[in-house]
Amino acid sequence: MVYYVKLGKQFFLYSSCLLVATWYGIKTWSSYNPYLLVFFGLGAMLIAWHLIFLAYFKILKKPILTANKVYLLDRYKNIRYDWIDIDEVIAGDTSLSIKLYRPEQYIARLKNPIFRMLKWVQLKVFNKKPNYWIDLRLLDIGKGGRDNFLKALNECSI
Repeated sequence: MVYYVKLGKQFFLYSSCLLVATWYGIKTWSSYNPYLLVFFGLGAMLIAWHLIFLAYFKILKKPILTANKVYLLDRYKNIRYDWIDIDEVIAGDTSLSIKLYRPEQYIARLKNPIFRMLKWVQLKVFNKKPNYWIDLRLLDIGKGGRDNFLKALNECSI
């Protein structure tokens, strides 16, 4: 199974936030408040990075999620979950929560250093198992296709 990105409400929300942050940054430039400029500049950069990443998957028609009998590959977070290591997959309204037998092994697989640090702190400092999830709002599964998607995912996991 291969699923591609959908530019839905989330994409347009981020786009409008980027426009507002850019507009506010230009507006406050004349008063030159450095703290506001840094705050809105960093926010605009993070939102722009997210938009560029989504556009990359959409324009080049790259799959964002791949599932087969061996693994579940989330290309958005660039992490591969092996079915052998997955204890349970819980389907929520907007996401799939993935419970792993040994979640600490997956911390090293995270490519994003910020996500990796947050998961490490969650495990070592707070003694809480890290949780992993896949955002279903990014997937183009079609209207009413959620049940078919979950059924196909269940067939892959067996």
